[in-house]
Amino acid sequence: MERLKRLITDIHPKKIVDLATGNGSFIQTLLSMDIDFDSIIGIDSSITAIEAAKKAVIHDKVTFMQMDIEDITLQKYSFDAVCLSNSIHHMQDLNKCIGIMTELIRPGGILLFNEMYSGSLNQQQVTHTLIHHFWAEIDRANNIVHNETLDRKEIIKAIKGHERIGEVDIWNLEVTDQKPLKPEDYVLLKDTLVKSLDRVKDHKDFEKFEIKAAMLEKRLDTIGFLPAPQIIVVAKVMTY
Repeated sequence: MERLKRLITDIHPKKIVDLATGNGSFIQTLLSMDIDFDSIIGIDSSITAIEAAKKAVIHDKVTFMQMDIEDITLQKYSFDAVCLSNSIHHMQDLNKCIGIMTELIRPGGILLFNEMYSGSLNQQQVTHTLIHHFWAEIDRANNIVHNETLDRKEIIKAIKGHERIGEVDIWNLEVTDQKPLKPEDYVLLKDTLVKSLDRVKDHKDFEKFEIKAAMLEKRLDTIGFLPAPQIIVVAKVMTY
């Protein structure tokens, strides 16, 4: 986290946009760094997410807007930093999304990607990945774009593969104060697994979802849980 804080401090972004902001958690991360900025805009296609973000992040320089990335109406080439946090796996067309991001950034600005990844994990982190993939499968059963997470190399390749991506800086987001879940956290996580089945109660494969949920509950008891690691990719945009 300290390396990300140093980066943000060094570049002094005044105008920031966070795409697919969800509940605004990445904006909260930025605010915790006590940076000097003029405005942060969080956008998401889900009105439910936007309403949750408005409740979670209350700041006079932060605004939230319901907007689909592919139909974005923000002013082009006007932001110092364009962020996409833990949402690469939510993109139907990642290459197109990156192209849109490059059109929002001003000359000299940065694209900031933060993404959890799969592969090369310990068994407790694998638990997180499996639970995430289970929820992603439920979303897809409800016609919501939610893919499984990529491994670290795939994320880097996808970003660097865009024709307008230039120099990149890559590192893992280190969480030094990571602690094991408390017993009550495990209870809450299991409860969330069970409740998520309500979203597929009429699905033809409901029994399969039910079996997977039970297996994940058992895994929580026998193996445990730790958050999957995350990668930071900071990219500069090539100009023509």
